Amino acid sequence: MERLKTTYYFDNIEEPVIIPFTPLAVSRRLPYQLCTIGYVHFAGGFYTEREKQRNYQIIYTDEGSGLLTYNGKKFELDKGTAVFINCYEPHYYHTGIVARGSIVFCISRELAAPLSMR
Repeated sequence: MERLKTTYYFDNIEEPVIIPFTPLAVSRRLPYQLCTIGYVHFAGGFYTEREKQRNYQIIYTDEGSGLLTYNGKKFELDKGTAVFINCYEPHYYHTGIVARGSIVFCISRELAAPLSMR
């Protein structure tokens, strides 16, 4: 059995806003469905490291900066950048040198099987 891996440290500046969605039955036939959306304002110590999670995540950096390591490559998360992550793959992201960073995120439903980004 595969084991999910998740480690994190939430260094919030303010209380996060996270809104879960209950999908309609009709949306289950769509390739993706939104299950969570939120806004979190992190300080300089925030990080998340995960793998083997059967979903996708979109991260949009609204303010500040961060760094994403995904598939062995590093990507800067400067203000105004967005990334699409297959959470099944190992990934690590954290706030950058700028002490204040905001991340807007949404996660699609669980996948029937792991997919790789092409």
